[in-house]
Amino acid sequence: MTTGAATGAGFPSTTSCPPMSQPVSPPADPRPQPPEEPGPNECCGSGCPLCVLDLYSEDLQRYRAALAAWKLRHPDADE
Repeated sequence: MTTGAATGAGFPSTTSCPPMSQPVSPPADPRPQPPEEPGPNECCGSGCPLCVLDLYSEDLQRYRAALAAWKLRHPDADE
């Protein structure tokens, strides 16, 4: 059995690729959105190892870091 290099065996067809003359749009870089704060009754208060408040705190730290990096990339963005 021959696979034939000329047929591009094992590689996707290039017929679905856009022509090189079409402009490529820049990748989207939306402003990060803050995590949703847990509701007042979501923590049971029993000291769970994965408390929703701990998870929210971790998400909030990641959000703040992502927002700071985004602001460096977009210095003209409104506060």
